[in-house]
Amino acid sequence: MSAMQAGIDGFKYIFIKPALRVFSFNYALISSLTFFMFWFYQSLLLDNKFPLSLQGFIASGFNMGAIILLLFTGKIQAKIGIRNMLFYSSIIPGILYIGIFCISGTVMAIAAIFGVTMLRIFRAPMLAALMNTHITSDNRATVLSGVSIIERVLITILYPLAGILTDTSLRWTFLFMGIITLLVAVLTRVEEKHL
Repeated sequence: MSAMQAGIDGFKYIFIKPALRVFSFNYALISSLTFFMFWFYQSLLLDNKFPLSLQGFIASGFNMGAIILLLFTGKIQAKIGIRNMLFYSSIIPGILYIGIFCISGTVMAIAAIFGVTMLRIFRAPMLAALMNTHITSDNRATVLSGVSIIERVLITILYPLAGILTDTSLRWTFLFMGIITLLVAVLTRVEEKHL
């Protein structure tokens, strides 16, 4: 079976179970929207006169922050529950994107960079684990391939749009991304019945 066929078969399987469909679209949509912070963060820092020589420390910082966040996944889940973890990790990036539009300055920029990137890294294994509970072992690889295809198609569609918007205004691009992320977070919210 080719990788493309595996992805198509996985995509079909996603629609069989309502819970799996919610997990998959929540994962793919939020992941594709938050992906753009990895693309934009250097431009955002340069716009705020942050030294180029220190930008590597920012990338190291948000990766280390995500590792720490992942280490505390169990404690966070015990405190607020998995449903809230998924919702907050999807809605906070939208708020941070909009925050960049509303509040200029290095502090807001760094807070948004760390928040969006760390939460994207944090939520990926959590959603993958939840999806796996709804997939039979013989279909696991194909379904995850299908979800990956959805995410990649969305990123492909958004790339030129994000590029055009960025040429006009980086801040307005963040506002657009923020509004879309908030809408998606609400519309694809994982409910108790899906868990």
